[in-house]
Amino acid sequence: MSAPSLPAPQCVLSQNILPAPTCQNEPVVETTTQVLSVIDIPGLGGKVRRATVANTTVPANNDSALDTRANPGSGIVHPNGATVYYLDLAPRSSTPMHRTVSVDYLVVLDGSPTLVTPMGDFSVVDGEAKYTETVDTVIPRGSTVVQRGQLHAWQNRTDEWVRMVVVVVDAEPQFVEADGMRLELGEIWL
Repeated sequence: MSAPSLPAPQCVLSQNILPAPTCQNEPVVETTTQVLSVIDIPGLGGKVRRATVANTTVPANNDSALDTRANPGSGIVHPNGATVYYLDLAPRSSTPMHRTVSVDYLVVLDGSPTLVTPMGDFSVVDGEAKYTETVDTVIPRGSTVVQRGQLHAWQNRTDEWVRMVVVVVDAEPQFVEADGMRLELGEIWL
């Protein structure tokens, strides 16, 4: 695997420094720039990388420090909050088929990834999705994708790296009726 041609992203943080000086009614504003740490997502052979910008509860508390650590578990959904991160896909690579309990807003900065979703209804049995066809949607550079808790995978079918900025907002789980039971559509990785 060749080294990615994408530079490590930067985060410019502009914030108030509290408390405000006693002789003024506005606090000092501080603006800092930090190069974000890009990490390989475990188990994917360096083909999928992530740089977390921030995790925050919603509503946010601007009095506390900005949390730039990855979340536990999948590292994608921050409970009762939002996560912002960069997602890089190596040429000719893909993520596993998965679903998170979230609303995701993805903006394609570089390249043209393909969003892969199952066609029609299907079942998951013993950790394997039982579908036969997929819908493959090529997302051009500059486009925004809104995902609402659906099963999906990302593929890069090109010879160039793909970079997306992702904002993930925690959501209430969806439920389906199956065989007389109410089943939660929770987070799943296949």
